[in-house]
Amino acid sequence: MTIRRRKERIFVAFEGKSEIAFCAWLQDLCNEHQPNIYLDRPRRMSGGDPLALVECALKARQRSTQSAGLRHRHSCLLIDTDRLDDGSVRSSGAVALAEEKDLVLIRQRPCFEAVILRLHEGCEKKVPATAREALSQLRQVWPDYQKPPTRYQLAGRFAFAHLQRLAAVEPEIARLLAILGLPSGSK
Repeated sequence: MTIRRRKERIFVAFEGKSEIAFCAWLQDLCNEHQPNIYLDRPRRMSGGDPLALVECALKARQRSTQSAGLRHRHSCLLIDTDRLDDGSVRSSGAVALAEEKDLVLIRQRPCFEAVILRLHEGCEKKVPATAREALSQLRQVWPDYQKPPTRYQLAGRFAFAHLQRLAAVEPEIARLLAILGLPSGSK
Protein backbone atom coordinates (compact mmCIF):
# COMPACT_ATOMS: atom_id res chain seq x y z
CA MET A 1 0.00 0.00 0.00
CA THR A 2 1.39 3.38 -1.02
CA ILE A 3 0.92 6.21 1.41
CA ARG A 4 0.38 9.54 -0.30
CA ARG A 5 1.64 12.56 1.48
CA ARG A 6 -0.65 15.59 1.39
CA LYS A 7 0.91 18.57 -0.32
CA GLU A 8 1.73 21.49 1.91
CA ARG A 9 0.02 24.65 0.73
CA ILE A 10 1.95 27.90 0.56
CA PHE A 11 0.03 31.03 -0.31
CA VAL A 12 1.93 33.27 -2.74
CA ALA A 13 0.43 36.58 -3.84
CA PHE A 14 2.04 39.06 -6.20
CA GLU A 15 1.66 42.48 -7.73
CA GLY A 16 1.31 41.94 -11.43
CA LYS A 17 1.05 39.68 -14.44
CA SER A 18 4.80 39.13 -14.71
CA GLU A 19 4.90 37.46 -11.33
CA ILE A 20 2.23 34.97 -12.47
CA ALA A 21 4.81 33.39 -14.76
CA PHE A 22 7.49 33.58 -12.08
CA CYS A 23 5.25 31.78 -9.57
CA ALA A 24 4.31 29.16 -12.15
CA TRP A 25 8.04 28.60 -12.78
CA LEU A 26 8.58 28.34 -9.01
CA GLN A 27 5.86 25.67 -8.91
CA ASP A 28 7.69 23.76 -11.63
CA LEU A 29 10.89 23.96 -9.55
CA CYS A 30 8.97 22.77 -6.48
CA ASN A 31 7.53 19.87 -8.48
CA GLU A 32 11.08 18.85 -9.36
CA HIS A 33 12.91 19.55 -6.08
CA GLN A 34 10.20 19.65 -3.38
CA PRO A 35 7.18 17.73 -4.71
CA ASN A 36 5.15 18.01 -1.51
CA ILE A 37 4.77 21.80 -1.96
CA TYR A 38 1.77 23.39 -3.65
CA LEU A 39 1.80 27.12 -4.38
CA ASP A 40 -1.69 28.43 -3.83
CA ARG A 41 -1.88 31.61 -5.92
CA PRO A 42 -4.81 33.96 -6.35
CA ARG A 43 -6.02 34.16 -9.92
CA ARG A 44 -6.19 37.92 -9.88
CA MET A 45 -4.91 40.59 -7.56
CA SER A 46 -6.04 44.16 -7.62
CA GLY A 47 -4.84 47.19 -5.79
CA GLY A 48 -2.39 49.93 -6.39
CA ASP A 49 -0.42 51.05 -3.39
CA PRO A 50 1.28 48.64 -0.98
CA LEU A 51 -1.48 48.76 1.64
CA ALA A 52 -4.13 47.94 -0.98
CA LEU A 53 -1.96 45.03 -2.19
CA VAL A 54 -1.54 43.64 1.32
CA GLU A 55 -5.29 43.96 1.99
CA CYS A 56 -6.10 42.25 -1.32
CA ALA A 57 -3.62 39.44 -0.58
CA LEU A 58 -5.14 38.87 2.85
CA LYS A 59 -8.66 38.68 1.37
CA ALA A 60 -7.45 36.25 -1.30
CA ARG A 61 -5.75 34.11 1.35
CA GLN A 62 -8.94 34.05 3.41
CA ARG A 63 -11.04 33.02 0.38
CA SER A 64 -8.54 30.29 -0.46
CA THR A 65 -8.55 28.94 3.08
CA GLN A 66 -12.34 28.96 3.25
CA SER A 67 -12.84 27.28 -0.12
CA ALA A 68 -10.32 24.50 0.44
CA GLY A 69 -10.84 24.16 4.16
CA LEU A 70 -7.08 23.90 4.61
CA ARG A 71 -4.56 26.24 6.17
CA HIS A 72 -1.41 27.45 4.49
CA ARG A 73 1.95 26.54 5.94
CA HIS A 74 3.28 29.98 4.94
CA SER A 75 1.90 33.07 3.23
CA CYS A 76 3.88 35.63 1.29
CA LEU A 77 3.45 38.57 -1.07
CA LEU A 78 5.99 39.44 -3.75
CA ILE A 79 6.10 43.23 -3.73
CA ASP A 80 8.21 45.88 -5.44
CA THR A 81 10.28 48.08 -3.15
CA ASP A 82 10.01 51.07 -5.46
CA ARG A 83 6.53 51.51 -3.99
CA LEU A 84 6.88 49.79 -0.63
CA ASP A 85 9.87 51.87 0.47
CA ASP A 86 8.46 55.26 -0.53
CA GLY A 87 8.11 56.38 3.09
CA SER A 88 4.36 56.94 2.88
CA VAL A 89 1.92 56.24 5.68
CA ARG A 90 0.17 53.64 3.52
CA SER A 91 3.44 51.82 2.87
CA SER A 92 4.33 51.66 6.56
CA GLY A 93 0.73 50.55 7.21
CA ALA A 94 1.22 47.77 4.67
CA VAL A 95 4.33 46.51 6.45
CA ALA A 96 2.60 46.64 9.85
CA LEU A 97 -0.55 44.88 8.62
CA ALA A 98 1.43 42.16 6.84
CA GLU A 99 3.45 41.53 9.99
CA GLU A 100 0.32 41.45 12.16
CA LYS A 101 -1.42 38.97 9.83
CA ASP A 102 1.64 36.73 9.26
CA LEU A 103 2.04 37.64 5.59
CA VAL A 104 5.72 37.64 4.67
CA LEU A 105 6.67 40.45 2.30
CA ILE A 106 9.23 39.28 -0.26
CA ARG A 107 10.76 42.52 -1.45
CA GLN A 108 11.71 42.77 -5.12
CA ARG A 109 14.41 45.48 -5.25
CA PRO A 110 13.33 47.75 -6.87
CA CYS A 111 10.92 45.70 -9.00
CA PHE A 112 10.25 42.33 -10.64
CA GLU A 113 12.36 43.10 -13.72
CA ALA A 114 15.38 43.66 -11.45
CA VAL A 115 14.92 40.13 -10.08
CA ILE A 116 14.83 38.74 -13.62
CA LEU A 117 17.90 40.81 -14.54
CA ARG A 118 19.75 39.44 -11.52
CA LEU A 119 19.00 35.84 -12.50
CA HIS A 120 21.38 36.30 -15.42
CA GLU A 121 24.91 35.07 -14.81
CA GLY A 122 27.19 37.91 -13.78
CA CYS A 123 24.27 40.21 -12.92
CA GLU A 124 23.49 38.84 -9.45
CA LYS A 125 24.89 41.86 -7.61
CA LYS A 126 23.36 44.49 -9.88
CA VAL A 127 20.59 46.37 -8.09
CA PRO A 128 19.19 49.06 -10.38
CA ALA A 129 18.05 52.26 -8.67
CA THR A 130 14.71 52.49 -10.48
CA ALA A 131 12.21 50.26 -12.27
CA ARG A 132 12.99 52.04 -15.54
CA GLU A 133 16.71 51.37 -15.09
CA ALA A 134 15.96 47.72 -14.27
CA LEU A 135 13.98 47.24 -17.47
CA SER A 136 16.68 48.97 -19.52
CA GLN A 137 19.44 46.79 -18.05
CA LEU A 138 17.31 43.66 -18.45
CA ARG A 139 16.82 44.38 -22.15
CA GLN A 140 20.60 44.63 -22.55
CA VAL A 141 21.04 41.01 -21.43
CA TRP A 142 17.67 39.77 -22.78
CA PRO A 143 17.00 41.93 -25.86
CA ASP A 144 13.67 40.33 -26.80
CA TYR A 145 12.23 40.46 -23.25
CA GLN A 146 8.58 41.47 -23.24
CA LYS A 147 6.32 42.03 -20.24
CA PRO A 148 4.87 39.77 -19.03
CA PRO A 149 7.10 36.77 -19.66
CA THR A 150 5.66 33.27 -19.72
CA ARG A 151 6.67 30.44 -17.41
CA TYR A 152 8.07 28.67 -20.47
CA GLN A 153 10.28 31.63 -21.34
CA LEU A 154 11.59 31.70 -17.79
CA ALA A 155 12.12 27.93 -17.70
CA GLY A 156 13.85 28.02 -21.09
CA ARG A 157 16.19 30.79 -20.00
CA PHE A 158 16.90 29.94 -16.35
CA ALA A 159 17.64 26.87 -14.30
CA PHE A 160 17.24 26.32 -10.58
CA ALA A 161 20.96 27.08 -10.22
CA HIS A 162 20.33 30.66 -11.42
CA LEU A 163 17.83 31.16 -8.61
CA GLN A 164 20.21 29.62 -6.09
CA ARG A 165 23.04 31.88 -7.26
CA LEU A 166 20.81 34.93 -6.76
CA ALA A 167 19.73 33.65 -3.33
CA ALA A 168 23.40 33.59 -2.30
CA VAL A 169 23.54 37.41 -2.62
CA GLU A 170 19.88 38.43 -2.18
CA PRO A 171 18.37 37.72 1.26
CA GLU A 172 14.78 38.14 0.00
CA ILE A 173 15.22 35.38 -2.59
CA ALA A 174 16.96 33.23 0.02
CA ARG A 175 13.95 33.76 2.31
CA LEU A 176 11.57 32.80 -0.52
CA LEU A 177 13.50 29.59 -1.18
CA ALA A 178 13.45 28.79 2.54
CA ILE A 179 9.67 29.29 2.66
CA LEU A 180 9.34 26.91 -0.31
CA GLY A 181 11.65 24.38 1.31
CA LEU A 182 14.04 24.61 -1.61
CA PRO A 183 17.80 24.47 -1.05
CA SER A 184 19.41 27.87 -1.52
CA GLY A 185 22.72 26.34 -2.54
CA SER A 186 24.63 28.50 -0.06
CA LYS A 187 26.15 27.17 3.12
